[in-house]
Order: sequence, then C-alpha cells, then structure tokens
Amino acid sequence: MNKINLDKSKEKYKNITISKNLDLSIEDGIKKAKKKNRLKPIKTLTAACTLFLVLILGVNTSSVFADSLRSFPLLSGFIDLIEFDKGLKSAAENGFLDNIDYYAEDKGIIFAVNNILYDSTKLVIDYSIYGDGNLYINDYTIKDEDGKKLDQVFIGMTFPIDKKEDGSKRGTIEITKPQGNDKLPKNIKLDIKSFGNKLHEDNEYYSPKEDEDIIEGSWDIPIINLDDEKTNIEPKIYNINKEGELDGYKFLIEDLRIYPTITYMKIKFDENYIFTGFRESCLTNSKGTKYDYKGASILSDNEWDMMFESSYFDNDKNLDFIASGIYFMPKETKYLIFDIENKKILDDGGYGIGYVENEYERDDDVEDIVFEVYDSKILSQQPKNGSNTIDIDWNAQDENGNSVEIDSLGKTSGGEGMKPQIVISINKKYIPKIIKLKINGVYSGNIGNIDIKLK
Repeated sequence: MNKINLDKSKEKYKNITISKNLDLSIEDGIKKAKKKNRLKPIKTLTAACTLFLVLILGVNTSSVFADSLRSFPLLSGFIDLIEFDKGLKSAAENGFLDNIDYYAEDKGIIFAVNNILYDSTKLVIDYSIYGDGNLYINDYTIKDEDGKKLDQVFIGMTFPIDKKEDGSKRGTIEITKPQGNDKLPKNIKLDIKSFGNKLHEDNEYYSPKEDEDIIEGSWDIPIINLDDEKTNIEPKIYNINKEGELDGYKFLIEDLRIYPTITYMKIKFDENYIFTGFRESCLTNSKGTKYDYKGASILSDNEWDMMFESSYFDNDKNLDFIASGIYFMPKETKYLIFDIENKKILDDGGYGIGYVENEYERDDDVEDIVFEVYDSKILSQQPKNGSNTIDIDWNAQDENGNSVEIDSLGKTSGGEGMKPQIVISINKKYIPKIIKLKINGVYSGNIGNIDIKLK
C-alpha cells in the first residue's frame, strides 16, 4: 500500500486556492496534467512508524496538538475518524491505519482517498471531495479485484462536512462483511458515477429538482494490495451460551467475536415472536467504558449477529451486555392500508398510525404521504431522540395486489410537542387509489434492565 510523502502532500494542498464562493482552482502544473479519471499515487513516506507514534502520542496527550494536525488535510481525516468510534480509534492506534493519497478527477471535481483503516472484516475509507458547491457522493459501486460488485456487505456513508482552508469536504465510507467465513478482498475498487450538489443550505423546504444538481462522470479509485497481516487477522472468540430473560421474553447469547475494528455477538430469540431490537444496548467493561451498538446482520428469522464498537485492545477482563428493554411483535403479518384518493387510513395494523396533511407541495415526479405515530405504548418506550417507532416494507401494493414504486422511506423522531412521523414518497407515474404497506417492525415490548456477563 502506498503511503504519504508528507512534505509533498503539504505542498500539493498549498497550491489549492479557494475563492469567496469556494471555487476550486488548481495551479498551472496540475492544470497541464489534467486528464479525465487521472489517478495519482504519492510516494512512500519515510520514517512512517516514527511519525505514527508521534501522532498517536500527541493526540492522546494534547488537544492543541490534535487541532494543529487538522491543518494537514491528509491527516485530518484520521484525527476526525478516531473521535467517533472507540474501537476504530484503538485499531488506528495499534497499526491498522494506512495513509494513502489516491485521487481521480472528472468534470472539475477531484475525489481523493486519504486514509484507510481495515482488518479482515471491515474497511473504513476516509475521503475528500474538491469542487464548487455542496458536493456529496450520489451514485457509486464497490467492486472486488475481478470487477464484481461486493455482495453480502453493509455499506455506511457519512455526509461530507466542510474542512478548513483547502475548501474540501470530508467523509467516510464503511464497508463491513459480517456473514460467513468470507473476508474482504485484498483489492477493492471504488467506482463513483455521480455527485450531487445541494444548492441550498437553509432550513426551507425545496423539492429535489430545486435543491440539487446531479453531476455525472467517472471517478475510479483502486484500493489495492491491502496488507495480508491485517486482512488475515483472526478474531478473539468467546463461546457464551447464556440465556437472558426480561418479563418472560427469552433469548440466548451464543458467542462473541471481537475483531480490531468491530465486535459481533450472535444471539437467538424467542421463535414465537418477531424480534425488532434491544433498547439502548451496548457492551461495557468493569470501568464503565461503553462500546456502542452499530447494527445487525439478520442470519435467520430468529438469529442475529449484533455489531458493536470493538473492545479488541481493551485489556479489561470483564465485558457485559446491557440494555434497557427488548422490542418484539407478534408473528401475524400486519399492514398499513391507506386510501390515497380520500386521504383516509383503512387499517393501521393496530399500532396507532394516523395520516397528516402534507404542508409542502412538491413539483417533481414524486408525491409524499406523511403518517404520524401516536400509539401511547410505542411512544412511551422510545429512548431519547429515538425515531425507530415503526418500520415499513419497501414492497408496496395497490388494491389489486400490483406493485407500487416507493421512491423513498423516511422517519423522524419528532420534536417538542410533535409525534414521530413516517414519510413515504411514491412515484407519480402511478399513484393508486389505495396503497397497502407491510409493517416489518414495531419498537415496543418489555422495558427493564438487562445485564449479562460475557467474560
């Protein structure tokens, strides 16, 4: 893996100037070499280990030192990265970070990969976007060394944020491959097909056509020759086989697999219900350090692989699973049936869902339908800032069982004096009289303390 020549990197970014309108201009030397999809690796950094050790020591001992490093674009992504996830921070501190500088250029936009953090199950890509406007990645594909799209992976992306001085926007892409024994491929290609440009930054409502511009092109970045030692690392495995129970609802924690970047906990649930999640769950050590819940891979109807921040480098001998409740619903299939023509709910599945008149009229090719959740039990069992009230399936039907295209699904947690909402956007090319939506999950159940010792 190519690493950064820090001096050359600093010089490169010094040559980028930003106007008052954040226009990106590249100095003559770069302009002369400008070609579509150009890819540039930067030479290996000498004394990389020394720099890395100084970097970590400085971050952990001095906030002033950490802030000063943010002035170097190629390192600021690393500093930002280790602040939001305790497991990733520890992995970076223990040699699982590679500094690279690859970029591709098209349509006046430069997309650069600055740092990558990875092991055998997870890859985090720290990227920068250079260009005029409020740019973000709109359409992309992640492929393996054979050019095949990566399957059975979770992909998470943070919306890019503004950085200082150089005018770039920075964000991260997380690729996690949790299922089976397959590991991440050694060579990965990130193929970006288009960027979106958000035209407004205020809080007023705009239709997508008014609010964004799509810029199509081709930005291909190969992330190659991932280090064998990192991609072949084995997890710390603990066979748990402990049963938990809360007010009659039982579950079984089967095992714990702790990688440098993430922890998996395999768990089985009561087959008589549909499990929808734990309330405020995390892993915690004897000192009270919490490793937050990150998501789950559904292995079967009653078995999940829950994911948490990694405690791989935590030398504490104790680790507990804690939660403040467990959510589940009956196995009987329930539907939300709405009469669009008469703006009336025909069936809410028994979960207290009401229709709300949409105050914003869109002029693009979709129509929004807004529902409000007012069931007292569901609302009383939500954690602070929780928006997981009811999950709706994307596969909608009309009154005759024909498929209805859902453009987007969204949920809000509600604010002060407001109920949580579910927003469904339907393509205007076919709006049925009646729409039938399957209710996949309901976040209510048994509330109480769960604390299970794992090691």
